[in-house]
Amino acid sequence: MKKITMLLLVILLVFGCSEKKPRMYSTSMSFIQAVDEHGKNIITSPFGTTIALSSNYEEKLASVKDLFKDEIKRMHQLFDKNYYYYLDGILINNIKVINDSYGQEIAIKVDNDLIQIINEGIEFTKLSKGKFNIAIGSLTDLWDGYIKENANKPKSETTDPSKEEIKEALKCVPSFNEIENIVLVNNEENTITLKTLDGCQGSVSLNLGALGKSYAVNKIIENEEFKNGSFLINAGTSTIMALGQKANKENWRILIPSSSLYKNNPSEALLAISSANNFSVTTSSGDINGYYNKDGVLRHHIIDASDGYPKNYYYSISVVGPNPFYADVITTAMMNMNKQEMGEFLSVLESQNIDFGFILQSEEDNKLKVTINSELQGYIDQQFNFEVSLYES
Repeated sequence: MKKITMLLLVILLVFGCSEKKPRMYSTSMSFIQAVDEHGKNIITSPFGTTIALSSNYEEKLASVKDLFKDEIKRMHQLFDKNYYYYLDGILINNIKVINDSYGQEIAIKVDNDLIQIINEGIEFTKLSKGKFNIAIGSLTDLWDGYIKENANKPKSETTDPSKEEIKEALKCVPSFNEIENIVLVNNEENTITLKTLDGCQGSVSLNLGALGKSYAVNKIIENEEFKNGSFLINAGTSTIMALGQKANKENWRILIPSSSLYKNNPSEALLAISSANNFSVTTSSGDINGYYNKDGVLRHHIIDASDGYPKNYYYSISVVGPNPFYADVITTAMMNMNKQEMGEFLSVLESQNIDFGFILQSEEDNKLKVTINSELQGYIDQQFNFEVSLYES
């Protein structure tokens, strides 16, 4: 649902007592070969970005780098909605193939990871009452087109999708009450079937933009090879995962900059988040990339499926916790929620034993308002030149 270029700037902890920083060794993945609808070979990026793996331990990094790259490639190929991929000459049944099947109501045999992520996406669509929606593809495709078209236009010349276009796209987005009847998952047969949605003149389209990258990171760190190591995964800055202890036993440290609209310079920081091991930071934002301004209103790429428009309750939301997968989908849903809706959603997550810290950046009286919840307090290493208030439901 989102191709998000986030607000996070990763900076390894400056060593207070050490005269010398332990060296960081890195490997990354930036390009994957794909096939477009015309059968042409093209080059794309994994989850639309570069994904890097770093460690203080060169030998340990060398031992896992092939696994890391293979898994990133495999899961990108499964979750991509734009292109086709082949393995030994055989077409991989991915999100693109599933979406192409709409209207045929045929069962598509898929990989276990695709079954799992779609199940999770359906569950969060219901938990969030549609504020996150795994089948929002028709709407995000519509808005993405306008965002690209308006990218280089003066503010006075930008245009929104018409009300009719949004209305028609909405007809192809099943509600949270309908989702299980439209996206049928057969866990025994490992198949996905897209059923016909009444009133939809186009196609129901799955979009794993708010799930795929963070799911891939979470899946990778579940491998035994990663469990006793020290690693930092930077998945395009929107999902950052720190594992194990650094070589000098210092904490990992991640800086969260302020909203771009309130920065005096690109490195202006809001908070420093710190932990000894095993934590992730994920941010959803509407004011960095993937947006335009229409009559003073920010139009970004995180769309609310309840009415078809992006919301501007917050400039960005960051979630801190041990599971990057949950963090990514939670930030997406929360970006579309007013205060009452967020309070209800947080209560639902608490009932599911999903705990996390969060940072809300919004505007109040023409000033940046920063709000955190009590769970985040244990992660705060340093607070900079912004007043921070505690969240109250």
